[in-house]
Amino acid sequence: MRDLCFLLKYFRIIHSRPSVFPILLKNYYLKKIKRRRILSIVDLAVTYRCQAGCQRCSCRPLFNESSDEIPAKDIISFLSEIKKEGCFFVNITGGEPLMRSDIGDIIDSISKMNFIVSLSTNAMLMNKSLLESFRKKGLNVIQVSLDSFDRREHDARRCLPGNYDKVIETVHKARSLGMNVLINMVATHDLINSDLTALFNFVKKNRCFVSFLLPVPINHDIEDEKDQLTCDDFKKIENFRRLSFVTTDTETSIDGAGCPGGRGRIYFNPYGDIYPCPFIHEKIGNFFLDGLDHILKKAEGLNYSRCIGLKGCDYER
Repeated sequence: MRDLCFLLKYFRIIHSRPSVFPILLKNYYLKKIKRRRILSIVDLAVTYRCQAGCQRCSCRPLFNESSDEIPAKDIISFLSEIKKEGCFFVNITGGEPLMRSDIGDIIDSISKMNFIVSLSTNAMLMNKSLLESFRKKGLNVIQVSLDSFDRREHDARRCLPGNYDKVIETVHKARSLGMNVLINMVATHDLINSDLTALFNFVKKNRCFVSFLLPVPINHDIEDEKDQLTCDDFKKIENFRRLSFVTTDTETSIDGAGCPGGRGRIYFNPYGDIYPCPFIHEKIGNFFLDGLDHILKKAEGLNYSRCIGLKGCDYER
């Protein structure tokens, strides 16, 4: 039932790239019948350059000014290997991916490899012309982030005046072109217990998704305890997930829910380093130095089921 719910909820996104249906069927067979691990999703950070100064930035600790960003040809080399593991979804992220002058070529190359292609952007450099160009190159999903549905609070958290308006503008323009849109929000205690009516109405009206990102203390360090979820908060999120337009970052594979870090999903940074996810800075290896086979074997023993650290209970993701 969970697998069916996954397919129904994300049918619109999967349908934007019908050629991945055979891959999904094969993955299901290998996962459920053969009990093989399937690496479904890659978060591909192509740069750590960014105009924002987000309070919850996960990549700032990994930024290395002395290291060169990975060239496009090496990105494709990595994805050619990862595709053999069942990967069907690539989320291009950063930093801000639009800071790379070759981002259009990267999207085009990934699309031609028959992945569902997603782009996470802060929207500051986005315009309708770029969206149209990216759509023609094969971009399937636009992901934007909101730290609050309140303009002033969002811009303050991002240290980026005018960002809220650019995000909302990008949502409208992307939807006018028929593109799938995912709005990411960190599910803090304050957010989950606020009035989300206006947010949900906006998402429903524009036929997009809202994804609640469960707050993971970066590198296991508690940054702000008031952001931590309680068990009651998590139960609310579980209820929200029943809505057709609400998802979480743990509901992104044929496993349904549960932390996919290092198992069904990995994070590849601009220097070729591989991590379980953008928030757990425990490097598994470097693609160019260690090779993918070695890295994936090492990842098999990883378990981050407790990484969100819920207050007042012993819940595993």
